[in-house]
Amino acid sequence: MVIKSVGMTVAFLLLSACGETTPEKPSPTAPPASVPEAETKAETDAAKDPGASSAEDLQPEVTVAKDPVVEEENLPVEETKSPLLDENVIYFSFDSDVVQDSTLDVLTAHALYLADHPEVRVRIEGHCDERGSREYNLGLGENRSKSVSELLLLQGAREDQIENVSFGEESPAMDGHDESAWRLNRRAELVYQ
Repeated sequence: MVIKSVGMTVAFLLLSACGETTPEKPSPTAPPASVPEAETKAETDAAKDPGASSAEDLQPEVTVAKDPVVEEENLPVEETKSPLLDENVIYFSFDSDVVQDSTLDVLTAHALYLADHPEVRVRIEGHCDERGSREYNLGLGENRSKSVSELLLLQGAREDQIENVSFGEESPAMDGHDESAWRLNRRAELVYQ
């Protein structure tokens, strides 16, 4: 019986100690703690209303944060598009029209965008470096453009959304007669209309 009484006394003391808290004194170098807007509003309302007995009787206003995923659905298309859509140049190896594996994610993003927006049109411009004859480079630029469009079509874009154009060597991205210029000129550009 004595053990039971001692146990109840200890439990009572613990519960009593938990209920009483001593407020912390701010350190002289610490910046003042910010007061949430709801508490400030409650204190202001208490000062205006003489009938309110104390600030403890007032309940702070509760605000609910908006879900960012739900909010994104309401944004215009331009704000919800994939960052990969900002990459609109596909580079090729010398004398090749084979799309490199490193650009497949970019083309997938463009294809999905086109599939989701059937009103959007894109022109795929094929380009080459200055090496090779004019006729050869026009053909190679066309093949590069078609390689890109085929991948877009395979992933959901429609034929009526895509226009293929070859500029050959006529419209270089960078002037120069070395590999640093040539590698930037071997490309296909996706130009949205």
